[in-house]
Amino acid sequence: MPKARNRFERSQQVFLWLKDIWPCGRPVELVWLKQITEVDKETGKLEQFYGETWRDGRKLIINLSSKKNRQWTTMIDTLVHEYVHVLQWGPASLEHNPKCDDHPVAFFAMEGEIKAVWNYDHGSEDADEYEIE
Repeated sequence: MPKARNRFERSQQVFLWLKDIWPCGRPVELVWLKQITEVDKETGKLEQFYGETWRDGRKLIINLSSKKNRQWTTMIDTLVHEYVHVLQWGPASLEHNPKCDDHPVAFFAMEGEIKAVWNYDHGSEDADEYEIE
């Protein structure tokens, strides 16, 4: 199995591992963008984000910022964080609902569970086995 040479290849392996271990039942796509920005409605300042998740019909799309995710560890944390949004999009019906917090307690519980498997149950080694496209 080829070893990931950079964060883009490693993100693909981690993404495939996430989809295999925690399937969400929808098509999910991982996209790298140069940067992810948005104007803060209150301050008017331009904010940069590590990642974002959004929906295009039934497909869910995870965008990662190549500018903000320069370190592998940061990229993996961001990818796991965004993937939890993917998992909770349908079942929790919380995503992008202005009346709900985007990060309820259940979000952090699931994020912690995935990171525990990644860090302590050989998830990082398992992800090495996924083919790099």
